[in-house]
Amino acid sequence: DITQLTLTVSNVTDGSSEILSIGGSDLALTDANSASVNGLSVSVSLSGTTATVTISGAKSAASYQTLIDGLSYRNTSENPTVAVRAVTLTSLKDSGGTASGGADTASLTMHSDVTLSATDDAPTGMNVTGSLSASNYDTGANVTVASLTATGDPDSTTWTYAIQSITLGGSAQANDGSLFSLDTGAATATACVRITDPPN
Repeated sequence: DITQLTLTVSNVTDGSSEILSIGGSDLALTDANSASVNGLSVSVSLSGTTATVTISGAKSAASYQTLIDGLSYRNTSENPTVAVRAVTLTSLKDSGGTASGGADTASLTMHSDVTLSATDDAPTGMNVTGSLSASNYDTGANVTVASLTATGDPDSTTWTYAIQSITLGGSAQANDGSLFSLDTGAATATACVRITDPPN
């Protein structure tokens, strides 16, 4: 019988969102996580960004082959780290023992690479707020007049913007995409701003 199988998964950085399916059961690749799967004991240890998964229990070679064939990885993070996860079988141990110079453990190097592709989720809400008080006119200093906030955007908290145009009293005002100047006056200024949600 086979008594133990060890494998590693590289570039594990997304916590409990990184999941290895073993024998139809999901196991998060977090340090010290463990589970019982089909009569086998499964444990995880994490060193840096490499997760080592140890599967222990006496089963036939055919049973372990079926288990290996059914291994699968998935990442449930809305903003996953896009790096190849290399799933590598590193050792296999049987019940033969080491008597009379025998060897019960074989080193393995079989691996499969999993490539992640992040999908950008559009935000469900966006607010632009701001005002310019009279005391800020003609100060000669840059003044923040607006702020951007987004809600319901699970995969991005960083936004970029560019001012497309500024008008004051019907007259176009100069701007460089992020800064602008207004002529003095009591008229209401109107800005057209393009806001970009960066892709993953």
